[in-house]
Amino acid sequence: MWLKDNIKELLAGIFGVAFIVFTGMELVPTEAFVGVSVGIVMYYFEERSKTNLLREIKQLRSVNKK
Repeated sequence: MWLKDNIKELLAGIFGVAFIVFTGMELVPTEAFVGVSVGIVMYYFEERSKTNLLREIKQLRSVNKK
């Protein structure tokens, strides 16, 4: 199921968009925005690469069992 497989990325994206909106509304200072946005982007790509590596390992293991 797509939602179950991508829930972490979806939540990170939602929080990222909300943070951008709050910064635009001046509810969050721009200094805080820079630090948190870098963390969000790093988290997104780190989790995505981990998921891809785990998927590749599972595929390789299934090929080797045959």
